[in-house]
Amino acid sequence: MVFVYFDTCVWISAFLSRDINHPKAVAAFEKVKHGDYTVLVTHHVLSEILDFLKKEAVVSLKDERKAELLTREGYAKFSIRLLRMPNVVMKNPNAPIRDIFHRSFLLLFKYLRGMLRRDDCPVCHSAFSFVQPDTIFLSDALHATLAWALNCDLFLTFDKDFSKLANEHLLSPMKIDVQ
Repeated sequence: MVFVYFDTCVWISAFLSRDINHPKAVAAFEKVKHGDYTVLVTHHVLSEILDFLKKEAVVSLKDERKAELLTREGYAKFSIRLLRMPNVVMKNPNAPIRDIFHRSFLLLFKYLRGMLRRDDCPVCHSAFSFVQPDTIFLSDALHATLAWALNCDLFLTFDKDFSKLANEHLLSPMKIDVQ
């Protein structure tokens, strides 16, 4: 049995059929369904999913009260579905929070290279002056560290930022699979 941590993007892609990574996410969940993977889910993943649902609701409805209701309903449906899935376990590490954050910040500082300036939007690629740090992001470092602290064998993501961590000894022996 392989213990795996699905990055938030895998969960979202699995539930959004319009997502470009939907087929890959469905294939990953087939491995869960057949018992090849046991997925460990943390509160951090659930919080990011809730944030995503809120943003989607506000953008689509533009009415905060309706958006809040839609978010609650969507999150309740997602939670029920999640808890009913075979081979999915809610778990948070037993390590002290300071140890988790310490390792996360070590990763952040190790990969901080400076700032990147782009002349186009990273999403739509239209002309736009855009500056971003050349590093992994805090949320990414935290996800990777949580998965490592849970003794996961595999961290699965569609986020290319994680490719920087693929051979990181601080996360050994966990393997990072960026699809």
